[in-house]
Amino acid sequence: DADQGGAILLDNVGLVFARNCTFADNQAPVGAGLSVVSSTVSPMLLENCLIAFGAGGEGLHWDGAGLLELKCCDIHGNAGGDWIGPLAGQFGLAGNFQADPLFCGALNPEHPYTLGCGSPCSVAYAPVRGLVGALPVGCVLTSVNAPPRIACLYPCVPNPFNPSTTIAFELAEAARVRLAVFDISGRRVWTLADGRLMPAGGYTRTWHGIDDAGQPVAAGVYVCRLIAGDAVDTVRMALVK
Repeated sequence: DADQGGAILLDNVGLVFARNCTFADNQAPVGAGLSVVSSTVSPMLLENCLIAFGAGGEGLHWDGAGLLELKCCDIHGNAGGDWIGPLAGQFGLAGNFQADPLFCGALNPEHPYTLGCGSPCSVAYAPVRGLVGALPVGCVLTSVNAPPRIACLYPCVPNPFNPSTTIAFELAEAARVRLAVFDISGRRVWTLADGRLMPAGGYTRTWHGIDDAGQPVAAGVYVCRLIAGDAVDTVRMALVK
């Protein structure tokens, strides 16, 4: 707990640049996550930072005379407000957003602030933006009675597509991965990974609408299937011509 700046209080410092930081579950009446007080014109730049679930004040308190710039940041669930005050004009711009980061919590008690598979802050969710926050995927979120899983497959983008689509998936732990595209009859047409061991992390693969022989496939509905350990996940996609 603090009177100002639950995680960090910056008082009349010089240039501040922070990238891939996570500020979560902190508490302060002013600036539950961060508080910046400056009478100088020094700028503050935040990139790919996550400020979430602060108690008391707003996620980020800014009382500075210089430039405040945020890029690809997620500010969410702070009791005193998220994109408010000087931050309001930056919400929805430069990749900034407001969404539950889906922390693992009790599913990964040693690293509770890792991300659940499917988190909007994960690499695979938005490969161009990259990881938001400090920690990668560390668990797969399941329903209460479902067995734990180590992998998840995202919807392909774009879908429908022509000529190519991006397939994204994440592994919460290292696993042998089989990833392939099948036609609607169940015939495998293209193989992306065939049992090789891959470390935990986010991955993307691009399918250009060809088969394993390099020949174009017909327009229609196809199924991408991911097998990693005991996890099996599928998504449908449509090739149009």
